[in-house]
Amino acid sequence: MTSQEYGKHSYLFSSDTPARRAAALTELLLDPEIRAIIAARGAYGSLELLRFMKFGKLRKVNKPLIGFSDVTGLLLALYAKAGLRSIHGPTIESGFSKMMQEPLARQSCDALIALLTHTVFNPYA
Repeated sequence: MTSQEYGKHSYLFSSDTPARRAAALTELLLDPEIRAIIAARGAYGSLELLRFMKFGKLRKVNKPLIGFSDVTGLLLALYAKAGLRSIHGPTIESGFSKMMQEPLARQSCDALIALLTHTVFNPYA
């Protein structure tokens, strides 16, 4: 599957089937042009990806996956099975979409951006 194929189908409340979403995530993680991946939102849909992830392919990936809530299961599995480091941090929905109205969301997003842009200590550097 390529990124051009992703999202062409719907699956329950998700943008595609678990297998296609797992393949798309793997493709993003392996893409050298992408430096970090921020989850759009939490929800149990992230847990559906686990049985379709190709953890062996991801052992040399050195970019963080960022999210929290139900995404935590995915973060932990990627760390345990592939050694992929992650950041338990804001999602697009919980942080970035609310940062103009909610001071704590802004503070969380600002801290994440500072970490990712190396303006504070970055364990991935």
